[in-house]
Amino acid sequence: MAEKQESLGKPNSQSEEEKKIPVFTVLKNGAILKNIFLLDNPPATPVAITANQEFEEILVVGRHPDCNIVLEHPSISRFHLRIHSNPSSHSLSVIDLSSVHGSWISGNKIEPQVRVELKEGDKMKLGGSRREYMLHWIPISRAYDLENPFVAPLGEAEPFKEMDGKEHQVSCSSSSSSIHLYVFNYFVSLVSNLSYIFSRMRMALLFRMRVVIWCRIKIHHFLVRVCCHTLNVQLRQLLQCLRR
Repeated sequence: MAEKQESLGKPNSQSEEEKKIPVFTVLKNGAILKNIFLLDNPPATPVAITANQEFEEILVVGRHPDCNIVLEHPSISRFHLRIHSNPSSHSLSVIDLSSVHGSWISGNKIEPQVRVELKEGDKMKLGGSRREYMLHWIPISRAYDLENPFVAPLGEAEPFKEMDGKEHQVSCSSSSSSIHLYVFNYFVSLVSNLSYIFSRMRMALLFRMRVVIWCRIKIHHFLVRVCCHTLNVQLRQLLQCLRR
């Protein structure tokens, strides 16, 4: 009898479904930076519901402080994107609010003021930010489990792994080799710059020597002409004296 009462007190898993909430996940290089639960007043304990109400929650993403989700990247518009979530059908859709730098879903730019349904695994990019954003549903028990905090399973995100001694030596040797390569490239560039400077100085000296030689030749020609003219005048005077 007690077993029957306990079975009556427990919810039927086949008829009842645990409530789910939408999550706005922020990623960078495949790693999760932040999970934002799109729920104004989350309950303290998981809730099982028997019927879903037909309503749609609307949230706005942008740089303006009045937005539900505030993103501070300068390329994101003040009111950039609107999110529509339907708890009954667990559907998510977005509308670009005529943003300046646009919005992308799985690499495809979406048209402004056009509602686009999101599929599972779709990633969004807003403006020129390198971060990616995902919208998906998770059970509310998983979202507010303090002992096991929610982290979305992503194939691209690799967990941090401590290096052992050999890997540390390899990384140190690679870093030292990169430093040596940088120093070598620096000295090569320095030598090339010095050789260029010396070549320019040599060209300047050669040009100066050519100018000096040209000036000397011109002066020599001028002196020769002056001497010739003087001799010519003296010879004429001598001839005139002899004729007299």
